[in-house]
Amino acid sequence: MTNLSTLTSRAPIVDALRGIALFGILAVNIQSAVWSLGGPTLGQLGETSTLLDCATVLFTSFFLEFKFYPIFCFCFGYGFAVQARKWRVRGDNSKAAKALFTRRLTFMLILGIFHGVLLWFGEILTRYAITGFILRHYLGRGPRAAIKAMRFWVITTVMATLVLGVLVTSGELTEVELADMNATAITEIAAVKTIYTTGSYVEVTRQRATDFVSITTSFAFLIPQVMLLFLIGAISAQMGWLKVSQRSPEKHRPLLMRIFIVSLLVGLPINIAFTIKGWSMANAFSVGTTWWDIAISTLVPIFAFAYISGLALIATSPPGKTLIVLFAPAGKIALTNYVFQSLAMTFLLYGYGLGWGARLQQGELFILAIVIYAFQLVASHYYLRLYRQGPLEWLWRRYTNPPENK
Repeated sequence: MTNLSTLTSRAPIVDALRGIALFGILAVNIQSAVWSLGGPTLGQLGETSTLLDCATVLFTSFFLEFKFYPIFCFCFGYGFAVQARKWRVRGDNSKAAKALFTRRLTFMLILGIFHGVLLWFGEILTRYAITGFILRHYLGRGPRAAIKAMRFWVITTVMATLVLGVLVTSGELTEVELADMNATAITEIAAVKTIYTTGSYVEVTRQRATDFVSITTSFAFLIPQVMLLFLIGAISAQMGWLKVSQRSPEKHRPLLMRIFIVSLLVGLPINIAFTIKGWSMANAFSVGTTWWDIAISTLVPIFAFAYISGLALIATSPPGKTLIVLFAPAGKIALTNYVFQSLAMTFLLYGYGLGWGARLQQGELFILAIVIYAFQLVASHYYLRLYRQGPLEWLWRRYTNPPENK
């Protein structure tokens, strides 16, 4: 008889990946929360910027930005495949499983909308839910079908990048026109930053809702890329690539090593180019975008697979086990921790809270992210000694599972 616990057990590596990704996402989001949607993601450097500020921009751009949301996507796809297998082994038919997954996505969509309007305009739950409704059609399919689907979504990602490139780069601007647009954009960015860091809750919420709608609408061009990451995560779960701590350590090592090497060889030069662009934007913001900029932004997530495969490769070593034990609890309640980060940012940085965003620079914001994340790590360990699930994880399952499974 098939052992359900073996088939559907959590992979500690995946929880650890979620836990680590929480910091990378927070370290980027805490900068964007101050500098608003239209400005440079990591803010602007100026005469008052310190060496720490400059180091923060370089470090965050190279190691964190666009590297950890792909890990979250990968883990979402992984969790989707684990749940699908659980439902299949339990005996649920395809219709029942899709209905359950639909309820979970609907809950995530509603939570995401409230999260985006009331706390954090750059939130990802809404976008995951939207893409999840597409992923739902692959429920119950095996790895061969998922690999076939990946080819389609690779092509779609390339096409979406080309279309975006045409839309963004169409029409040549003279130097004077570009300079005028840059000056206008910088003025508008400063005005929005002032709203966030000094405004009342009503003023901030009005601006946040506008930014949330804007970023969610533009997400249409990223759906193919997110679907691709979802499917890679699902295939990894179906093939058992990340359960190296529960199987022979050598079973998947050759594959993981190839992924690690390719991710580094391809990802490093792309990452260097991305960092140079980020440094340039932080020093001299420009609304001008080239095909090269768009292509680099599309390819940067490749580097994330160096993190994923690297952790899997060292998972059975003492350092790897230490990392998993340290970060897995935070990842096990990732939804609760993610929303808590937004609560912390909005209270500490915005005008209706402490308003620190008006005076903190990049380096100080990075240190604040470390402090928030360290608190979450410690709190997650203690919380899971008392409870099996985070409060939002419990609520998610409580209101989406059938009555007999609650």
